Amino acid sequence: MSMRFGLVPTIVASSPYAAQQFLKNHDLVFASRTYSKHRGVVVDLTDKISSLSANMSCLMIFGKKYMDEDLGLNELVKETMFIAARPNLGDYIPFLGVFDLQGLSRRMKELSKPFDEFLERVINEHLHKVNEQNQAKDIVDKLMGIMNSNEAVFEFNHHHVKAILLDLLVASTDTSSTTVEWILSEVLRHPDVMKKHQNDIERVVGRNRMVEDMD
Repeated sequence: MSMRFGLVPTIVASSPYAAQQFLKNHDLVFASRTYSKHRGVVVDLTDKISSLSANMSCLMIFGKKYMDEDLGLNELVKETMFIAARPNLGDYIPFLGVFDLQGLSRRMKELSKPFDEFLERVINEHLHKVNEQNQAKDIVDKLMGIMNSNEAVFEFNHHHVKAILLDLLVASTDTSSTTVEWILSEVLRHPDVMKKHQNDIERVVGRNRMVEDMD
């Protein structure tokens, strides 16, 4: 079934086959908030997975778990993804976009300032550690190296570095956490599958060490 939202044609997944195409074959994952009980305590898996994913992304991109600091960074990422996922009237009826009736553009501009301050802090921290020996290189170091080398085929400055870092942080945090949450949701719904995975992990890894890449 198809319909129109403003000027945009939209397909409605109104049959099992259509739903499979959208939710499985085309990998568009729509997961609701998932909860689990552990020793009588309700655990918000969405929040735990989101924090874990954000910390892993920070380690890979910035070389440090900034989510553990009281910067409100996790909330900034969540708010950004929330706004980005909201239907925007301007996308469906273009001439309404200039009015920003839902305030989405205004809210994005408000979020840009704390993000910019955070990324400036990250870059400054990396500039001050440039002379440290045996320091592991992260993505910020690589981008700063490109910027300072003057070998880029176009002008590559702080603004480009911050734009790439922001894209990497927001994209990696949301997509990874949503995928893991969806997988755990399905595992929780199928105890037999969960038991099989638990047995596999215990057989291959055991109880005395963490899972490693070689596993």
